[in-house]
Amino acid sequence: MAILGNSLMNLNSNTSYGLPIGDVTEQESRWWAAVLAKGCGWRATLTRGDKEYCPPWACHLKYGEPFTLLHDNPELCLSSEVDPPSSALAQGYLIRLAEMHDVFDQLLAAFTAALTIPSRYQSIGSQNLQYLHG
Repeated sequence: MAILGNSLMNLNSNTSYGLPIGDVTEQESRWWAAVLAKGCGWRATLTRGDKEYCPPWACHLKYGEPFTLLHDNPELCLSSEVDPPSSALAQGYLIRLAEMHDVFDQLLAAFTAALTIPSRYQSIGSQNLQYLHG
């Protein structure tokens, strides 16, 4: 579960770790919270016949410890009416975060995996990926 908090706050005992996301807009902070939500932050599926298909980029977190998305915007105010970003803007969010944490190479590897794992899923079934801990 993702909790949103200012980077100046102290993490409470219910939060195992924080992920700094920098000086973000309301739209970007909501996007990160949805992307990193337990389960599926939003539902984007295609139904054909009796089957429901998830898009190749979909990822669903089944388990996980709570964490806090730490932002640097003291004036950030969240509303429930935020439109999702365009794919180009979302790509910019990913690139900015990868550069901020000096993990751009890992971003490219993850993007490649996201494109290739779905094709393997069709032939060998469910994939279990390990959590990476720094």
